[in-house]
Amino acid sequence: RNFSEYMIVGIHQPQYLPWIPYFQKIKQCDTFIILDNVEFHKNGLQNRNKIKSSVGYQWLTVPVRHKRNQKILDVLINNKINWRRKHYQSISLNYSKSIFFNDYQESFKKIYNRDWDKLVDLNMELIYLVMKILNINTKILKSSDMIEEGKSTKLLVNLCKQVGATTYLSGIGAKDYLDEDEFLSNNIELVFNSPLLPTKYKQIYNKIEFLNDLSVVDIIMNCGNQWNKYF
Repeated sequence: RNFSEYMIVGIHQPQYLPWIPYFQKIKQCDTFIILDNVEFHKNGLQNRNKIKSSVGYQWLTVPVRHKRNQKILDVLINNKINWRRKHYQSISLNYSKSIFFNDYQESFKKIYNRDWDKLVDLNMELIYLVMKILNINTKILKSSDMIEEGKSTKLLVNLCKQVGATTYLSGIGAKDYLDEDEFLSNNIELVFNSPLLPTKYKQIYNKIEFLNDLSVVDIIMNCGNQWNKYF
């Protein structure tokens, strides 16, 4: 195979303000599929994430109304709670002294000023915004717009085949449950990648240790378009 025939694909659930390795993974792929038609797990990272505050970690959680066995794309946000104001205020309060806050706060504010019914729509809008900020141009598809067949590994292989994948980029955690032979028998190379974490950059509240497992908001507000220097 010559290099131009390679098609690297990654697949992941839509997370809320994911950490930077999520976007590094997107960047490494030619096509990235958002897996929005699988079961929602409450209090995973699909509806919450962490930023840095004066006391260390602060969770931002989108309140949801969900039923058992509900798919991610069907999960509704509980708008009886004023979470949008709270989340934007938390980001503003904690990052207003960050170098790049003024460059990006307006873009985030626009999203938090809008009404959101479905969690997946909010997550996607934030993912697209971050990709734009980080200058990542990978093609994004949603599994709910594709033909869904099979479960677990079979589902992933089926999605890969639909886009002509030659390589599937997987997180290291999936080693325990993915069936490698299923990929190989469909001529798809399986590559396991550890998350790409940044080296130490200048964070707010520097009396508290450097935290490298925060939402991407942290590296955006502190490093802006220089974020790549830390990898």
